[in-house]
Amino acid sequence: MSIENEKKVVQPFFWFMSFCCLFLPVAFRGNGVDHESYLLFFQEIGAPGWKYFSTYNGFPEPMFALINVVAGQLGDFQYVYIISAFIALFFTYKSFARKVNELSLATCVFLFSTLFYSNLFGLTRMCIAVGIVTYAYRYIEEKNFKVYLIYIIAAALFHYSAIIMVPLYFIFKGNPLVDSTTKNFKKNIMSLGLLLGVFLIFGFAVQNFSNLPWLGRYAQYFEGTSLSVINNAAGQYLLIILLFRFGGKITQNEKYGSIYINMFITMIIFLLGSVFVSFMRLTYFLYPASYYLYAYIIRCFDNPKERLVYRLIVFIMLSVWFFYKINSPLWEPYLIPYFIKLP
Repeated sequence: MSIENEKKVVQPFFWFMSFCCLFLPVAFRGNGVDHESYLLFFQEIGAPGWKYFSTYNGFPEPMFALINVVAGQLGDFQYVYIISAFIALFFTYKSFARKVNELSLATCVFLFSTLFYSNLFGLTRMCIAVGIVTYAYRYIEEKNFKVYLIYIIAAALFHYSAIIMVPLYFIFKGNPLVDSTTKNFKKNIMSLGLLLGVFLIFGFAVQNFSNLPWLGRYAQYFEGTSLSVINNAAGQYLLIILLFRFGGKITQNEKYGSIYINMFITMIIFLLGSVFVSFMRLTYFLYPASYYLYAYIIRCFDNPKERLVYRLIVFIMLSVWFFYKINSPLWEPYLIPYFIKLP
């Protein structure tokens, strides 16, 4: 990394190497969670090619269907993973590139790698959408709803659930959850409660009145789960504790800190709500707030030794979480042993 015109510049070689370290394992994997389902999509879509759209009924999402058509034209299912991984990581790295002068790039990449990266080995469609939404965060910072909406629609064309980020924009942009006034705090809680209420009504309609077959696949978002779902965010437990200590300082010192604290609180509310309604996966659209907040906290330490201790604690705890997750029954049978599949 060099300094040019008082701005940090990451050399292209390091961008390339970092990107490849994450891209290659995902793009050329020979298996993964829901592998059989994605292979079935390809067999149904890739063979007829462009003719598939003549009988298209809305599922899978149009842009993911297009990826399968392109992969079919290229002649191998592996291109579905290659194209999907590239798009997801491209937008993720574009997002981090904007933060180079604000946050440590290495920290952001590490946090993404431990908190979310493993999902790319299973939630292929959703991870593309999450990558695009991560980039769309910039337009919340800039308060540019029109461009933000374009990116969210683009994300929804890969995974329909991304549309939930449209109403959330109006909750995030004013930062009322971290506003000191009781009026704004109550207003935000009411807005979030109304959003969740609308979500539940929509879920009831999907389950009971929908004539669109593909909507049934989303019915699981509206089913109850159990208290154990909270453990899906174990990588954020440390952050919850740290924000009690450093949240006020981040809000005061970081230009966009309050936006990301607001997002994180919303994510926790969604996570707690998932005990009753299974929309835990929607929290993935808010995970990038965790990367940025962990990184902001580093800047709260003036003493270099304290920064080093903090980095070591985060490194150890999140590394343990990552290895625990990929060795869990939900992931380990599909990822270990890992093997490469070339097209």
